Amino acid sequence: MIDQLVTPSAATDVTENLSDFSINNEINNSEAVSESENLVRIPLPASFVNRPPSIPIGHGNSATVAFRGLIASLTGESNESLHSEYCNTSPQKSVALQINRDSSPFNEFDCNDLLLYSTFPFLFLLGRGLKTTGSLSTKTTRHILLQSSTVFSSCFRFIFLLFDQLQRHAASRIVASRVKSDPKSFAAFASWIADPNFLSELKLAVANPLANSSVKLLKKITPHVDSCTAKIPYSTDQRKASMINLYSMVYYYGMPSIFFTFAPDDINGLLNLRMSMSQKDNITFPATGGAGLAEAILGNAPNYYNVPIDQKSLRVLLANGPVGAAECFRLLTDAIFGILLGTPTEASMKRNSPLFKKKAGIFGVPIATFGCTEEQARGSLHMHALFWGGLPPHLLQTAGGVPLLCSAVAKALDSMVCAQLDPITHVENLISKFSTEKKTFRPSLVSVHHPILQPELFSLDVQRAVAETNIHSHGQTCRNNYISIFQFKIFSKISSIVYFQTSLQLGDFIVEEVGHKPYVIKHVVVKLYLLI
Repeated sequence: MIDQLVTPSAATDVTENLSDFSINNEINNSEAVSESENLVRIPLPASFVNRPPSIPIGHGNSATVAFRGLIASLTGESNESLHSEYCNTSPQKSVALQINRDSSPFNEFDCNDLLLYSTFPFLFLLGRGLKTTGSLSTKTTRHILLQSSTVFSSCFRFIFLLFDQLQRHAASRIVASRVKSDPKSFAAFASWIADPNFLSELKLAVANPLANSSVKLLKKITPHVDSCTAKIPYSTDQRKASMINLYSMVYYYGMPSIFFTFAPDDINGLLNLRMSMSQKDNITFPATGGAGLAEAILGNAPNYYNVPIDQKSLRVLLANGPVGAAECFRLLTDAIFGILLGTPTEASMKRNSPLFKKKAGIFGVPIATFGCTEEQARGSLHMHALFWGGLPPHLLQTAGGVPLLCSAVAKALDSMVCAQLDPITHVENLISKFSTEKKTFRPSLVSVHHPILQPELFSLDVQRAVAETNIHSHGQTCRNNYISIFQFKIFSKISSIVYFQTSLQLGDFIVEEVGHKPYVIKHVVVKLYLLI
């Protein structure tokens, strides 16, 4: 029951081939215990709740019943099934599992290695390996979680403990440094806590948080608390404190030039899927074979090297390997900020270069960037980013009334951003939506041509990807309540209306902007005339 309370459906992180043979032999060789015994107490280590359910044990004694009761709690079996299978005549016995615990807890700052060894014996099989007895550094954590066996990265309890320690240890260090640097502040705060009137004021503030006295009390406490909680990694207060940095950047640099969002297709990402699988060597799949995996997914193959690769199985594989998805998102973020924008992230650069030494990125010469990572409903990550540089807004506003400058600005903007697709690409995309032969196309699985050596083919790759991912199709969940099945009216020369069907022999098309809207693509109204 302990494992069921921690993990739904009695899931376990322990590999199935791990078992304690000494305990098994002791169970098999144990003598029978009186059938009248109603309570069995077995001293076990705390880590035994994480053992697999496939432990071979004997029948007929109370120790066997106790261990089978533990196995039933891990596998979700009912007490009735145990009674009918192993206790045919005797009544069901109440089994109590006694776990020995020390009166003094582990000191995570001095004995953190022993805590990890004893809590996760199935991960640290030899009970050794960590080079420190205190908090794990970022380098050590990455080394552990990125092991090729994926045993650490697939254990959710281990990941949760490391993340919990990251926040708690950071909070302890921040509070300790604050006490040493500003003892008067904490002395005043400690005196408030010891004052009974202060506690009564807190209760009144909780009961009526909008009262003037509550607001004054909040302003009184906030300076002593915010400075500590705002520096805890991945906390709500740290996220709120980042808004102050954004306001400061807007005050210093002005309004940003570009706002954009990127959200990778992590479900079909080849690298994060391969990182979610355990690797045996460096020459076989999943260490190699990314191209073959992409072809198998595009071809709707059910399996690849005995690994299910349908969309449901890919989602399960990604959910079981969150470290791989997070690492790929970090690599993608560093590449976008460092290569495309020209402003490396703080974690990836050692010093900042002056403006005259910076190289132009896709949006011009960069000045600064600001990014915000968010989580989608399914748990995938995406980022919103602001970019300062290139053509600032005040320059665009000033050049708006000068025709000569307008043409120069338009030329510069056209070199950065393209807001249209070729008409042929639009038509091909519309035909594919109603084609009887559904072809799976996912841009993340297609190899892109070289942008410099093969610019024309690269442009076709970009247009195909944009047509597949950036054109909105109204569905049942859209807020505007549009119909989810489109009916395109194609007007012929003889003014007769032809409804677009799943199969149609098409001639030449003329695509033009019109005043009314039979169909909207990215705010561009398109009307199709069929030439007979």
